[in-house]
Amino acid sequence: MDGQVKRARSTNFSPDEKILILNLVRRYSHIIESKKTDALSWRNKEATWTKIATEFNAQNSTFRSKETLKRFFENKKKETRKKAATERREITKTGSGTATPVIKDATFDLTMAILNKKTVFGVEIIPNGDKLEIVGTSMLNDTKPIGENIEDPEPADEVININTDQIDEPTTSNTWECYTPANLSKPINETLSRKKKNDSKWSSRRRPSLCPTGNVAKKYEDLAEIKVHVCQLQLELLQKSCQQQQQKNDMEIETMDRKNKREEEEFERKRLCDLELFELKKQSLELDIKLKQAQLNALNLL
Repeated sequence: MDGQVKRARSTNFSPDEKILILNLVRRYSHIIESKKTDALSWRNKEATWTKIATEFNAQNSTFRSKETLKRFFENKKKETRKKAATERREITKTGSGTATPVIKDATFDLTMAILNKKTVFGVEIIPNGDKLEIVGTSMLNDTKPIGENIEDPEPADEVININTDQIDEPTTSNTWECYTPANLSKPINETLSRKKKNDSKWSSRRRPSLCPTGNVAKKYEDLAEIKVHVCQLQLELLQKSCQQQQQKNDMEIETMDRKNKREEEEFERKRLCDLELFELKKQSLELDIKLKQAQLNALNLL
């Protein structure tokens, strides 16, 4: 523990320094806050932070390193997200009373302008439902003055007229005041007894119907056969290409063999010629030696 050296702590950022660094970061936020993670993007971010540190130190009396500015901005983002989450939790929480206000400084709005709103508030969820929209509506019948007797008031259910395809008007009254169990023996209304039209595309809400020319499995089988045929053509093309390459290689090998054979024959011919020449030179030297000895013997006899 005694051998560890404590990191020298720099002075705190003043409010003017905070606003200056956030304004500089906002100028280059399209590079710093980019979500790309490739090597080129990292190099651009490092170069941008170096540029920001140079501009910051040129306008400020206290020197701040690039790492210090990056650390300040990261901490500021965490603090801003925390304040935004606290504010949203205070607004949406249940119970009586008012929401506890969150203390914000001048740098909060600057940091929010730099950050991506989705990383702070999340993705906005649009509520949806299965409610059917009414195609058309009808206005209320002409109203009568107050006090005038209304002979046949229409029920409130018929205020809205839903446009449907050829719905016959009911012959009986829609009210249930005079309805008795004996009415159960009457035939079903034509509108209710009408059979559902067969849909050519869907036989039910969950299962698709058969196609006019075949089912889905047949289409997949045809597609598989086409793919097999294409693969076979590609295989034949590849085999022909391999055969042509093999023929080319064989021709090159045969050419190289002929060339090597010619070179060997030429070398053997040259070797034989050199050997014959060597033998002739040897015989010539031997004859010269014999001639010189004969001349020496002749001189000795004199």
